[in-house]
Formats: sequence, structure tokens, C-alpha cells
Amino acid sequence: MNVIGEGSDVLLYLDARRTYLVRVEAGRRFHTHKGYVDLGDLVGRPYGSPVRSSLGVTFHALRPLVRDRILKTDRRTQV
Repeated sequence: MNVIGEGSDVLLYLDARRTYLVRVEAGRRFHTHKGYVDLGDLVGRPYGSPVRSSLGVTFHALRPLVRDRILKTDRRTQV
């Protein structure tokens, strides 16, 4: 099992409807209505490990699939 490194993309999984694609960087926080997650704390952990938010909600740090990257990437309009 690989570990999460600095600059890696991670899919924070809450449930089937709420997943968040984030880039791991030291000193950054990911804020959501379920609390915030310190992204620097993910460095060195294996993919699939549980992560607790500031409000005690458990997320799972997963390796994103190509499907996740396509669906979660912001796309600009061409007009």
C-alpha cells in the first residue's frame, strides 16, 4: 500500500454523495460543513486511512481514480 506524499491528490470520502478531491500541502486546511481537515497531517499516511475533522467526523483518504479526477475537476466554459 502506498503512502500519501506532499502534492498528492487525495479523495476525501464522507459518503457516496459527498466526496472531495484535494491536493495535499503542508499548512493547508480543507473546510467543509463537517469541520476542517488539516491536509498536512495526511502526509505519510497510507491511502485508505481514516481522518477525523475538527468536529470529529470521519473521512477516508482514498487514492482518486481517473473517474474521480474527471468528475471533480473544474471546467471553464469556452464562451
